[in-house]
Amino acid sequence: MLQYFVDKLFGDLPPNFNYVIKNKIEYNGIRGGYYDIYDGVNKHNEEVSIFIYEKSNKDFHSNVKKYVNNHLNYSKKLIHPNILKVLYTFDNDKRIYIVTEKCVPLFFEKIKGDPIWGIYEIINAVNFINNFNYVHCLVNPFSVFVTSKGRWKLSLFDCIYEKDMNIHNIINNIKDHLFFSYGYKLIDFSNVAKPVAIDAYGLAYLMVWSYQNYMIEFKNKESNSFNMDIENTSFSVEHRDDYFRNGETFKDIKNKFCLNIDTTQIYKNYLPQNLWNIYEALLQYSVKGIDINFSTILNSDNITGSYIVKTMLFLTEVHMKSRIEKNNFFCNLYENLDNINFDVKVQLILPEIIKNLEVSENLEKCLQIMLIISKDMNTNDFEKMIYPIFLKYFLQTDRYIRYILLECFPIVEKNLNNNNMNEIYLSYMYGFSDNNISIKNATIKNFIYIYPKLKNSIRTQALHILLENLKERDCCIKTNTIICVAKIANYILEDKQNILENVYKIGLCDMHVQIRAATLQAIKATYNQFDIKRFILNIMPLIVKCLIDESYEIREITFDLFDFVIPLLKKSVTNIGVSNTDTKKNDNKNVILNDWVNQKDVNPIYIHGYKFCEKKQKTHLQEGINNNSRNLWYNEKGQKMSNKKDSTKNETNLNLNINTKNDKLKSINEIEKEVLDDFEWNFEVSEEKKKKKKLNLNIDNFFDEFDFNDEENAPKFKLSSL
Repeated sequence: MLQYFVDKLFGDLPPNFNYVIKNKIEYNGIRGGYYDIYDGVNKHNEEVSIFIYEKSNKDFHSNVKKYVNNHLNYSKKLIHPNILKVLYTFDNDKRIYIVTEKCVPLFFEKIKGDPIWGIYEIINAVNFINNFNYVHCLVNPFSVFVTSKGRWKLSLFDCIYEKDMNIHNIINNIKDHLFFSYGYKLIDFSNVAKPVAIDAYGLAYLMVWSYQNYMIEFKNKESNSFNMDIENTSFSVEHRDDYFRNGETFKDIKNKFCLNIDTTQIYKNYLPQNLWNIYEALLQYSVKGIDINFSTILNSDNITGSYIVKTMLFLTEVHMKSRIEKNNFFCNLYENLDNINFDVKVQLILPEIIKNLEVSENLEKCLQIMLIISKDMNTNDFEKMIYPIFLKYFLQTDRYIRYILLECFPIVEKNLNNNNMNEIYLSYMYGFSDNNISIKNATIKNFIYIYPKLKNSIRTQALHILLENLKERDCCIKTNTIICVAKIANYILEDKQNILENVYKIGLCDMHVQIRAATLQAIKATYNQFDIKRFILNIMPLIVKCLIDESYEIREITFDLFDFVIPLLKKSVTNIGVSNTDTKKNDNKNVILNDWVNQKDVNPIYIHGYKFCEKKQKTHLQEGINNNSRNLWYNEKGQKMSNKKDSTKNETNLNLNINTKNDKLKSINEIEKEVLDDFEWNFEVSEEKKKKKKLNLNIDNFFDEFDFNDEENAPKFKLSSL
């Protein structure tokens, strides 16, 4: 439908024009050349730029036709990685159409990162043109375009001429060009014989202009060149008043002088010191007309010594490097990522990493670099550039790749939306059935990011699979599971209090000190998830028993927990005696009355909205005492006995009971049949990890204390495909 209206608007498009013309790009009244620039898309919905020249436009002088035809002819003829790529051209009596890769003129683009690589690319393009015996003659911020991947490319061949042409004739031919009305000036070439000096001056000008705008952006000032302060140009206050008296607007004046800067006066203020020699050499070429070899400039240590240039040169030639060179390079890049400007990483390095992901022979390290760079990207760019690759490798069965992705999961999780999480859910859950402890631990630790974004219909099943890990003998698996349950407590929809209570019973009765410590921290973090009476009746007795724990650290953590809980209870308990018939009974199982419920039958109390007379009250109280006594006996017995069978029996007596509908919890074998079908991981069980000793921790960073990457006994599993 849109193409229909475009056809009606222009009326001269050929049948093979497989592009949709969209909005015209406006730049605050400044023209980027004689062509109007439009956004567009091809038949695959990929973005392009469409340059359209209206032949009936009477605003331009007679030389314009020559400029426009020059550009049309040479833009198709000159093909180079640093020259803007032309996809399609069409010329008729009314218009000229030139379709190119998506781009924006550098003049209108914010320069957020060090422009040294962009300058290198343009010098390379000019060198290519000179080697074919041509001179561009119009190198400036309008003839340089920035692609959607952040690459600088040369275009606008309006004033291209052969190298052996008389320089003074060239200057006479180009002096009427539109850009000279913006204040762009050439130096005096009266004593110069070779036209290549014009390109040398253009490159020197481009260097200073680029770094000037980069510094303005860096200092958080207005960065667009058409918003540049007039004081940055040679436009004096006296001349400004003259123009205002002639009726010209402030915008007209700024447009007229936006390219009018004297680079010889300001280059030391903006260029890095190592580029001063390059600028001065280019200027000397321009003034003296010395025969210029731009290859010498490109190979100068002042340019190639830049870390950005070295990095980009290696990435563009990575297919020609040896395995050892690649390995050393990517390890070095990984270590120095924090020292590289974010925009340089996203616009330059990241696209090259993605392009060479498969051929680099360092897939794991490249994935790490890619995901680290993506952590500060906006959601749209992440969805477009990173997520398809992340999904592709997450669905694969290579264990080492899976481990790398799990380790980087906290970096990318904020950019993974609900649809993304549900898409990788099934593959993610395979990690719970992996025999490798590192993969299973990483799966549990990152489940706190997955679970909140899952569909409600699969949350219960996912939680069941997580809770099965409480049956594991590995201390750290069990610890991380308890902490994970606490962190996702806000998102548990059904039978939350029963689940948490039973998880904490298992944790506090475990023989390992760090599991009991983790459980106490989890209770502290989930205090607000319990009904106040439920917490007093069922959780407090569990905590109290920890005051006589054989471990001093556990007793200390318990006292800290009481310091946190008691003030909160003090505020809440004052209203316990008040009738709260409107209170809903969310969890009606295992309600035990303690000694504080001691009132007459004529004054019944209310627990979760239900009346209890004195007789029933005593019955429930006695049941609570019996249960607590029995549990305490089992607990003390479990702590005193060293026999492994008795310890296992003690834990079995306090097993999970999480289903309010009396449905028996599915075994791991049953769950695997439903969720993990057609996925056979038959690997040997690795060595168990050493236990950590640090206990009094905050739950928010608790997982970090059980990171096995630095442990001596961490499993060293090799890259292997399933």
